[in-house]
Amino acid sequence: MITEEEIVKEKTAESEKEENCVSECTLEKKTALQQFLEDERGIGVIEIILILVILIGLVLLFKDQITSIVNSAFGKITSDATTILK
Repeated sequence: MITEEEIVKEKTAESEKEENCVSECTLEKKTALQQFLEDERGIGVIEIILILVILIGLVLLFKDQITSIVNSAFGKITSDATTILK
């Protein structure tokens, strides 16, 4: 027959196992979170995407001014090239 003392020992042992499991799981989660936060492999891709988004936004914002500058430059090149060829 199982004594009350043995039951208490079993419950204490089970409780300690559960506490160890919880602390180990917490430690594993903490370690996984730290690894995730320290992992910088995808940072370059994110930076490139952000830079592209900003550049596209700037081009759309200043589209008319950019078009004007480019047309002016090509017009000047064309007129100077015509002058040289004459």
